[in-house]
Amino acid sequence: MRQSVPTYALYGEDRSALGNFWIHSESIPARSSVHHWEIRQHQHDAFFQILDIRGGEGELVLPEGPVPIGEGVLVTVPPERPHGFRFSPDIDGNVLTFVLLRLPVIPAPGLLATPMVHRFEDAEGDVRLVRDLVSRVNAEVSAGFGIDDEFVRACLAATVALIGRLGSAEGRIAGEGQRDRARIEKLKTLIALHFREQQPVEFYAGKLMLTPVHLNRICRKASGRSVGQLISERVIEEASRDLLFTSMTVQQIAFDLGFADPAYFNRLFSKATGVTPKAYRSREQARISSGE
Repeated sequence: MRQSVPTYALYGEDRSALGNFWIHSESIPARSSVHHWEIRQHQHDAFFQILDIRGGEGELVLPEGPVPIGEGVLVTVPPERPHGFRFSPDIDGNVLTFVLLRLPVIPAPGLLATPMVHRFEDAEGDVRLVRDLVSRVNAEVSAGFGIDDEFVRACLAATVALIGRLGSAEGRIAGEGQRDRARIEKLKTLIALHFREQQPVEFYAGKLMLTPVHLNRICRKASGRSVGQLISERVIEEASRDLLFTSMTVQQIAFDLGFADPAYFNRLFSKATGVTPKAYRSREQARISSGE
């Protein structure tokens, strides 16, 4: 007979112990030391948790087995998913517990599927922003300013959205296929940031710490297209938007998208859409005017 998993508000407290609150912050040592550094498997009805591990090490304990955690990782735990923890006595960090339905954002499906360990490779850009937001929310809530505070709610919503956007980034509890899909999601984010620069495949491969051949291989496997095709698709998407919603000339759009030769841009656009940029603009504006 399968042993039932207890449902707690937090760690070892029943569902009514904390009253009507929607967010809580505390240090990981404060709670885990009381339980001799081990939190047995349990689950939460409605609460989502984000653990920011700043030092020490331990394990996220799942029904299928333990997953190592340590300094620099974030752990996300969705509602209604069994989990537990084992920590070393030198563990350092904070845990945020909040009612997910109180946020104006729907997390990425993967974040709701299972507890995850996120080992982000760099400390810049969105990764740095996530860590800054987590720290700020912890500070606000710990100081007593966060309950029903729209600022905290907005910061937390941005945190959840960014973690979902960053994906597994080499650290989600996943197999190779999931890691590759996460790399492609990160590639798409990089393309969105740099597509106007006409960067080669080598640029994106370097950002992802992969060889161009390996990146192209996993890109074709995960999306059915090469890196170059993904870049072209993003360029055509932006060009189509500019043709429809701006008054820029085709030449201006070409230059704005990083093309030194507008004629080459014309050929690329025509090949991708079947019509020239001017014909596309006329056709789409006519459709809008007719209410199609």
